[in-house]
Amino acid sequence: MQFFPVGAGLAAALLCIVLIVLTIVFAKRKRPASIACGVFSGLFALYLLVGCCVLFPTAWRENGYAYFSLGVQADGVRTALVSAAEKETPFAAFVPGAETYQTEQILYKNGAAATLERQSAQYADTNSRVEIELYTFASEALAKSAFAESQNEMTAQFGASEKLLQVDGEGWTALVSPVAYDGSRFLLPTVDVDGASLRVIAQCKNQYILIREQSQGQSLTLPDALFR
Repeated sequence: MQFFPVGAGLAAALLCIVLIVLTIVFAKRKRPASIACGVFSGLFALYLLVGCCVLFPTAWRENGYAYFSLGVQADGVRTALVSAAEKETPFAAFVPGAETYQTEQILYKNGAAATLERQSAQYADTNSRVEIELYTFASEALAKSAFAESQNEMTAQFGASEKLLQVDGEGWTALVSPVAYDGSRFLLPTVDVDGASLRVIAQCKNQYILIREQSQGQSLTLPDALFR
């Protein structure tokens, strides 16, 4: 994402137009200047083309989202989940700074009774917000079933992408999505659109957790805060 910052596409388009005009103006009188302008206009046009192809590929053109690998390492995920597995309630205080604002008894999608704890956190450094749903079931098997349902949903959304990272261990499993980035701001820096977002699901013992982080910009806190 750092190669396609907010407004870079618009700037590249404007510079390309200016350089094309200068190429035409210098064509007869200043041939070296004309060639230089032509070369640079071609480079800006290429950058614009690459940016649009990356940020607006055909499969995702409807919602404008592109997906980037986080660079999260499996070892970082494993360390976090092994530490969680040592606790009686694995995902208590799992997300830094998260606070519980609602707890209720529900029936999960698979029909199992569960305790749902809703948590949230706000990170000023990345201007992002995290929403957490923590489900506690009567058994580990029910938690695994809930994880499997969300795993299927994420796989359907992101496809068989190598950017999806799944890490399994003894009594636990986790799946980390790629960053979903709204590429509209590459070309339209003033529009009110979403920035970067991330989803993490994990199961340990009889608990299943769903974590979503949404940022107004390009930076996210959780990749480092959870899996450093």
